[in-house]
Amino acid sequence: MNASGKALVLWFDDVRNIDVPVVGGKNASLGEMIHAGFQVHRLETVKVFTCEMILKKFYVVIKKSYRGQKF
Repeated sequence: MNASGKALVLWFDDVRNIDVPVVGGKNASLGEMIHAGFQVHRLETVKVFTCEMILKKFYVVIKKSYRGQKF
């Protein structure tokens, strides 16, 4: 499955090596391990896009909070 859909969070068993740009290398490897038959806890992974989106929103909030102040 290609994980490039609109979901912000994915299950590891829905992720494969082709999804490295979307979920990162470690998460894609865990998905491959599940497909190979290894016992891996059924967990979720957060897409790279989701992390970037959250960080950008936090940046905007912090920038507004400290307007005019030097760090």
